[in-house]
Amino acid sequence: MTETKKSSSAREIVDQTQTLGRDARKVAEDVQALYETASEQVNLGKLYQDNPYAVLGVAIGVGYVLGGGLFTPFTRRLWRIGSRAFVLPLVAAQLRNQGTSPDKE
Repeated sequence: MTETKKSSSAREIVDQTQTLGRDARKVAEDVQALYETASEQVNLGKLYQDNPYAVLGVAIGVGYVLGGGLFTPFTRRLWRIGSRAFVLPLVAAQLRNQGTSPDKE
């Protein structure tokens, strides 16, 4: 490898590192702005006083996802059960509705 290619590669790495640093700072600034906006618009104390079980449910769900529980056999099983409980009544209602036409009502 010639000296020119080495310096060119090193320069590219430095440039990419600087770009990555700028992007990371921009993401951090955006997250901070989002947090500030959300905290201004949502009074968490009042929300917790009005709906303590909902807040705890959201906290449990977020902790479960952040803890890596999203892609586990337990979650797959829950998803299957939940989708059956939700989809089957919808399909049954659609089939019942197909049997009745607007002209007959």
